[in-house]
Amino acid sequence: MCKHKPEIQSEDVIAVNFDRPEKASIFDYFRSVELIPLETSHDVLIAYISKLIIHENKYYTLDKKQDIIHVFDETGKFLFKIDKKGQGPGEYNFIEDFIINPFSGNLELLEAYGTVYIFDLSGNFIEKKRVEYDDFKVVHFLAAADKHTHVFYAKYQPEKIIYFNLDEEKLLHKEFSY
Repeated sequence: MCKHKPEIQSEDVIAVNFDRPEKASIFDYFRSVELIPLETSHDVLIAYISKLIIHENKYYTLDKKQDIIHVFDETGKFLFKIDKKGQGPGEYNFIEDFIINPFSGNLELLEAYGTVYIFDLSGNFIEKKRVEYDDFKVVHFLAAADKHTHVFYAKYQPEKIIYFNLDEEKLLHKEFSY
């Protein structure tokens, strides 16, 4: 918006001329690019990675087509998967989103109809919790705002952002009306 170009003093700052985007290169943004092939076998088949989280030198991937979380080490070696579709304890129907909760250190899987399945980082089921309140329909993304509050995004509800305390099963706030 302004014509003045600030002097770049830090290696953490990348200058990009948005007036000439055709001159941008991936190397304008990154010093290097490294390809890490993920191990596959008859037990580890990936249809489509829809989300990737890098945490503690591990790659956690969501294969939304198969509803599986695959976990790989930093070299791409397969470690384990969470593939627990079903109706029993610790089983889910499908995965809409997942996070690694920075406050609890657990892996949390979200079903759109409001169930959050909590696993430890080794893939062991801990518990499930529900998002429920009077006009609740469905949610599509989740994030942990603090130790007690989760934030959910709902594509099809009038209030898109939902703040919810999973421990107390309590709606805290809804906002961002469409």
